[in-house]
Amino acid sequence: MTSGWHRTMAGDPLIITAADGSWRLRDVPGLIKAHLSLYIALTAVTGHALAQNRLTIESLGLGGWVFLLSCGAGVLNNVQDRDLDRHCLRTQSRVLARGAMMPGHALTLGACLILAAGLGLWLSCPNGMPLVLGAWAIVCYNGIYTPMKQRGRWFLAMVPGTLSGMIPPAMGWAAVDTGAGPSGLYILMAGIGVWQLPHFLLVFLRENPLDPTPAGIWSAGECQAQVVAWSALFSISMMLFALTGWMASLVLTVLLFCLALALPLVLSLLFWTAGRRSLDLGFWALNLAMLAYMILILLDQI
Repeated sequence: MTSGWHRTMAGDPLIITAADGSWRLRDVPGLIKAHLSLYIALTAVTGHALAQNRLTIESLGLGGWVFLLSCGAGVLNNVQDRDLDRHCLRTQSRVLARGAMMPGHALTLGACLILAAGLGLWLSCPNGMPLVLGAWAIVCYNGIYTPMKQRGRWFLAMVPGTLSGMIPPAMGWAAVDTGAGPSGLYILMAGIGVWQLPHFLLVFLRENPLDPTPAGIWSAGECQAQVVAWSALFSISMMLFALTGWMASLVLTVLLFCLALALPLVLSLLFWTAGRRSLDLGFWALNLAMLAYMILILLDQI
């Protein structure tokens, strides 16, 4: 294959060819972990809206910078995990795992995204706390979680991984100069932390539906029971958020309670039937529950 970059529109989406392979525009969402980054940005927007008791353009702007920061961290994670990704069915088609992009190019992209996000956070938040918290999130995710996971210490790695996911709402809250008590923030952060545990277990179950967990502690059935139990705790955190008075709308509060009650029930019914499809549906049910939780909170702030 010739070196350099060229473009083609022959049949497939735009293909950009490098010296060691080719990557398509459809590879970009996976490279920047767009789905995860959107969730992270949404939690930061929620934290910002809660701190000032309303959703504003500034809330969305902060979410944009957090999105860029998360995208940069996601690119770095892809660079770090490229060798492991080659041996996993779910990830072996990623652009770096299949050698379609040079690691150095991806590393440069990730660094530029992080620097741009850092500059944006510094300029838009004079107190500097969102930038400091964002730096800690990257340290937890790329500096501690990913290396620990690569050494096979999956369960220990969940601690810094969970912490990194709990930081973005605090970034949104810290960007607002407010004297309001942060109890709503603490409940939100705790709920996000608890949610990540069943999310992690479902990711593993989808990759290894018949095998025990990495630590060899639970069978697949026991792992599903853990998913339901942790999801129930996440539901409790949602109800606690509403019961402590952080939602003003009665209609939205009722919807939040319905969501909280439905999640563990839906997962239990799905796991009652064995098969890969039940794991896929459970994974999306859990993700959509988190999305709906954030949307209900933000609608209440409008």
